[in-house]
Amino acid sequence: MGPYFSRVELLPCESWTANAREFVPGRPVTPGSVSYMRQGEWVLGFLAGAAVAGKDLNPLHGMDILGVRAWFDNYFRAQPSKKIIEAASAFIAAHPR
Repeated sequence: MGPYFSRVELLPCESWTANAREFVPGRPVTPGSVSYMRQGEWVLGFLAGAAVAGKDLNPLHGMDILGVRAWFDNYFRAQPSKKIIEAASAFIAAHPR
């Protein structure tokens, strides 16, 4: 498996933080910036899926992409050893509706 086809949910939060440093809109694309975008896409899909599967869940309600990314950036700085799936679950617990 290449670097773009890893199991995103199992990656440590420090992976997100390292890749986020490479993501700068308007700058050349790097492998890290691509990984950051893919990780963000996985997170948004997971959160949207929770809203579909959970009768009383809507973790993205009232949130925009910048707000979601900021929450994850802050969580990952505070919890670098957690996995992305754990962060996504924590987001749902913090934003159930």
